[in-house]
Amino acid sequence: RDNFPKYVVSLDEFDMSRNGIKHRNIRDFLLAEEWN
Repeated sequence: RDNFPKYVVSLDEFDMSRNGIKHRNIRDFLLAEEWN
């Protein structure tokens, strides 16, 4: 395993994050002022 964050970006409105992989809605992701 490495220390880089993992993201899945999709059109789904609900959060399906698990096992250290962060799920983000594409609209929220692109409009966010800061990435977390």
